[in-house]
Amino acid sequence: MEIETLWEEVRELSLGISGRVERLDSPPTPLQFLRDFVSQNKPCIISNAINHWPALSNWSRDSYLVQAMSSCSSDQLISVHLTPDGRADALVPFKDNDEAKDASSSTSSFSDSLCFASAHVERMPFHEALSLISTSSNSKKMQPKAVAYAQQQNDCFRSEYSALASDCDPHIHWASEALGCLPEAVNLWIGSHLSQTSFHKDHYENLYAVVTGCKHFLLLPPTDVHRMYIREYPAAQYSYCQGTEEFKLELEKPLRYVPWCSVDPYPPLETKGSDMSKFPLYFNGPKPFHCVVNPGEILYLPSMWFHHVRQSPDSQGRSIALNYWYDMQFDIKYAYFNFLQSIPHPSIEDAKLPNPEHEEESDFEDFSCSLRVGGGGDESLKQLEELSRNLKEGERIVAPTRRPDGTLRKPIRIRAGYVPQDEVAIYQSKGALWKKEMTSQEGPPGYEPIPDTKPKTKSVKRNERKKEKRLQASLEKDKYSEQAVAEETEKEELVPAEHAGHETDSVKPLISQMNELALSSSPALVSPSVDSTEDVNAGGPVQDIDKRIRSLKKKIRLAEAQKQKTPQHDMNPEQLDKLTKLEGWLKELKHLEEEKAKSSAS
Repeated sequence: MEIETLWEEVRELSLGISGRVERLDSPPTPLQFLRDFVSQNKPCIISNAINHWPALSNWSRDSYLVQAMSSCSSDQLISVHLTPDGRADALVPFKDNDEAKDASSSTSSFSDSLCFASAHVERMPFHEALSLISTSSNSKKMQPKAVAYAQQQNDCFRSEYSALASDCDPHIHWASEALGCLPEAVNLWIGSHLSQTSFHKDHYENLYAVVTGCKHFLLLPPTDVHRMYIREYPAAQYSYCQGTEEFKLELEKPLRYVPWCSVDPYPPLETKGSDMSKFPLYFNGPKPFHCVVNPGEILYLPSMWFHHVRQSPDSQGRSIALNYWYDMQFDIKYAYFNFLQSIPHPSIEDAKLPNPEHEEESDFEDFSCSLRVGGGGDESLKQLEELSRNLKEGERIVAPTRRPDGTLRKPIRIRAGYVPQDEVAIYQSKGALWKKEMTSQEGPPGYEPIPDTKPKTKSVKRNERKKEKRLQASLEKDKYSEQAVAEETEKEELVPAEHAGHETDSVKPLISQMNELALSSSPALVSPSVDSTEDVNAGGPVQDIDKRIRSLKKKIRLAEAQKQKTPQHDMNPEQLDKLTKLEGWLKELKHLEEEKAKSSAS
């Protein structure tokens, strides 16, 4: 089977040949989601999935967002990514040609003068970030000098935007149940029409919820990995000067290489022809899956799917989205993907990734051996000599490898600091790293180290103390009851039969015996007065009524506050249920207060 046949077969058997992503009118059950989409590694769009979120109505207003963020902390800063054109984590030309050519000499010809550029990250107050994003969106006729995109892929919503947490669900409940875990990260994205994300893949099950604006996705399944022309590019970083409002792009030092997709699905007109000839597998292969995710909808983006993202803003010039990252299962599908990726495609010029563990001597020996076995002539030897003449400190020569047709590839010069893709550590979740760390700790046999936990808050400590007190009171009550019953049984056994009837009349109330057991260590029981016994027995119902009254008042107070805060059409089912019970609670409260008044009067 050829690789091109695999692309067609996957679409015919599972994904469909229409190029459209399946849509659901309502959220699926956990079983349906797991069976029809997660297990098949198949995307879908769920409509009416987040209609109950207050964010859908609140986040379109600047005043609400600024007020909510400022109420949390006046000095709260958020991360904003700045780029000259809105393309962060993307391939861009590097102007310093000499340095770029040296850096890219270890990769294929497609990577000449290109680098993997990361955005300049600025920490600023939320209202400044919102203003900067609006400035980018209002510059429709002229390209702004800086395009701002508020995002940070490090669980930023739960750390930087915690003031907005009440407007959204902490997790997607049906997805969490299907996947068997809570999301590892929740990220917020606020950008303009200029912000876009280049083709890439993630090792997460991604639930992408759009709040305002629209998101435009291009999707390719993992089987189409060869169509992405993944190559190693030197990593670079933008730096932004506020005074001159200019960007400067610099290569990272020490030099680092990043494997990235070479394809731009929307190339500019001046380079469209050359891009189509460079990447025929993408432009001539099956069309990518295209979908538009509207406000209130969730896109399920399966793990390892390649995706490119653009956006169209709302009336405020912004698009806001929230995505939930769930850990993927590194199972047999992941092994199949790695195997498929390792198979070279005949039409792609394959540049052998350099291995820094090889010494220069072994490189020359391998190269000479390959020449002896398969030929290659003086031309390859001359290329090797030319490369080895001007080697700088730390640079090495990687000998050419043999293609399937028997010909030799060119020798490669690599610079210091290069890390080959084979040596990049496989992704491990936080839980797996923690488990590995715990099992590696030394200790005596049977020793189980106690994991470090986060410090408890005051409210948690207060609740724990209350639980301990209630438990202690319950245990003491049971203890006193058992002692009183045992004492009564023993006393009945010791009383003669002729005094049994007389003794029955003088049996003391159980509660008086419990009080005497608690206050006196003497075995003789002193009978309390009639008045004290009546007071104790009478206090029980009154205290119970007071407790019920306090509980009802609390429920009524919370329900009325929710009624004033949230319109009825925005309430979730649980809130609506409490609202319907409000009238019954008021009647019950009135009845209990009347009953309490009667008890007090008597």
